[in-house]
Amino acid sequence: MTLLFPSFTEALCRSPDDNRFSAVGSDPAFLPLAGRSILLVEDELVVAMDLQYALEDVGAKVIGPFDRLPKAESAVNDATLSVDAAILDLDLHGAETFPVAEALEARGIPFVLHTGHGEVDVLNARFPNAPVCRKPSMNDDLLRALSGLLSKKT
Repeated sequence: MTLLFPSFTEALCRSPDDNRFSAVGSDPAFLPLAGRSILLVEDELVVAMDLQYALEDVGAKVIGPFDRLPKAESAVNDATLSVDAAILDLDLHGAETFPVAEALEARGIPFVLHTGHGEVDVLNARFPNAPVCRKPSMNDDLLRALSGLLSKKT
């Protein structure tokens, strides 16, 4: 028996630098993620585990996942914690994570907003250097966006 699930023909992540969209199926270059520490802020257990495995598969070290705002704030404000980049869900059990995004910005840590909430244009205006990946999205698109940020940083 074969189970068929609806598939997305394109999983889109909007880059704040331009209006291009990345589509699943292109050949991603995840090398910039190898050996990097990635802060993961996500409250959906299955999504968090899937992202953690995907990041580890490309050689990244995952810090987290953090599923509550106080824990995420504590992590991002810990000056002894070395973080190269982050994936940030904007809604953790009803709490907006804007303070975490602002703390990441203040520390110069690039991040990808991974959310089903908020308008992309509004988020791009508030965080112009952060790509917005709308949920549901494909891991490859998130990793590609994160790789792009780390490529710019080095």
